[in-house]
Formats: sequence, C-alpha cells, structure tokens
Amino acid sequence: MTASVQENGMKNELIVLSPNPSNDFVEIMSGSNETYTVNIIDPNGENCYSKEVKAGDKINISQFQAGLYMFQIESKSGDRIVRKIIRK
Repeated sequence: MTASVQENGMKNELIVLSPNPSNDFVEIMSGSNETYTVNIIDPNGENCYSKEVKAGDKINISQFQAGLYMFQIESKSGDRIVRKIIRK
C-alpha cells in the first residue's frame, strides 16, 4: 500500500517507498537516479529525520515508535511529494 500527496508537479508514480507498513527499513524506489532530500515527520508533527538519498537507498526506521509517518521528498529542482508510511 502506498499513499501519497502530489505537490509542485512531481509525478506521483515517480517514487515508491516499500514495504508499507514496515518495522525496520523503508527502501526508496524511483525510475530516476536523482538525489532527493527526505524529511520524515513523526505522528506529533516533529521532523525526526533529514537526509539526502538516491533510489535504492534504505532508511532505518526501527528506532521510531509505531505510528503514521510523513515522508516529505524533495527533488533538486524543488518538486515535492509526500508519502505516508506506517511504522508497525
């Protein structure tokens, strides 16, 4: 399951986060080799993670509490999307 919100024109199908739900790692999957900035917002609205990633990179979420997390993903050109991930 992949839920998302499209912003600023980035193609919705361009980036997939898997698996969802997850309890340890989330992999960034994209048809591009572009570098993205990922910010993760926790269930309380706090930014709990920020890093540059590429397709194929895995983000360790095992230290996060269970809940719904928003992955704000921004391309170098400024296009943004939001993906929701459930941490089991």
